[in-house]
Amino acid sequence: FQIPIYVSSIQGLYLCIVIALMNFTHIFYDGTLSIPLVGPNVQFIPKFWRDLLYQGAFVLMSLMWTLTPATAILQFIVLSRNEVAEWKRLLIASLPTLLCQSLVAYTVPMTMPSAELEEIMERTMKDLYEIEQPEFIQCYGISIKHANIN
Repeated sequence: FQIPIYVSSIQGLYLCIVIALMNFTHIFYDGTLSIPLVGPNVQFIPKFWRDLLYQGAFVLMSLMWTLTPATAILQFIVLSRNEVAEWKRLLIASLPTLLCQSLVAYTVPMTMPSAELEEIMERTMKDLYEIEQPEFIQCYGISIKHANIN
């Protein structure tokens, strides 16, 4: 069980660092899924790194919320079979998690909005949370209402 503990620790450390730099939430509003990044440090992180940190955090957060209990049970069942080689047990235990994580990672770029949609989402979030206009906010998301500019 050392490998799952190391993976879980690294995941937790990464999420703590990302949350310290920028905080984000998911909001469904008017046919749009908006994921605003807020915090005093967000504006100082270059856009390339913001995008990269966001995508990594999105994948790890979805993994944390959806797969941790199932993975723990699966690993316990599979790793307790002694007739199978250890590397095969680790592979079998980790395969569902890796498959699901890769599917989420594949879909995350779909939440990278066009410039027009990003502007609409930023304006909406500022109005919704009563954030002053000069304040910086970075929004990711996808929209049904504005599908033509997604």
